[in-house]
Amino acid sequence: DRTFVEIGLGNGLESNTAFLLQQNWKGWWIEANETGCKEASETFIGATESKQLRIIQNFVKAETIASLLRENEVPKEIDLLSVDIDRNTYYVWEALSEFRPRIAVIEYNGLIPPSVDYRVNYSSEAQWDGSGQLGAGLKTYELLGTRIGYRLVGCELTGANAFFVREDLAGDHFLEPFT
Repeated sequence: DRTFVEIGLGNGLESNTAFLLQQNWKGWWIEANETGCKEASETFIGATESKQLRIIQNFVKAETIASLLRENEVPKEIDLLSVDIDRNTYYVWEALSEFRPRIAVIEYNGLIPPSVDYRVNYSSEAQWDGSGQLGAGLKTYELLGTRIGYRLVGCELTGANAFFVREDLAGDHFLEPFT
């Protein structure tokens, strides 16, 4: 149905879903920064006016993200979920288990060796402080993905985003092992 949710987008110009929006997908962008939301609203005014895109200003927490999506009428099954909120990305993705996106694009901490199970401690009010202490390592996301029904199928070259496909859709389209 060509739908997406992106959590953490800055001003939208470098979002993972901006191209999808240009391809007539429908979606929701969630961003904590008021200035970023204002700039995104101005840049993507056509999409917001036509209701193709909803921009929601909200500081995302694991405890409230599912209810925020429900309040904004996000379907349980969407095509793509992107989560990039630096510090608490792991915990937010984990909290969204009732939602079943077909694909998840998850920011990981590329400073952590791929075989190390590492994540920062959760703090609902914490934000990234600019240090290497952010999010979780790729292994940690691989384990979480497996637990909630997703297969790690690839990473981008810059070491920032990992791509997961829902287990029931992965089939034989990707090479195992999903590590």
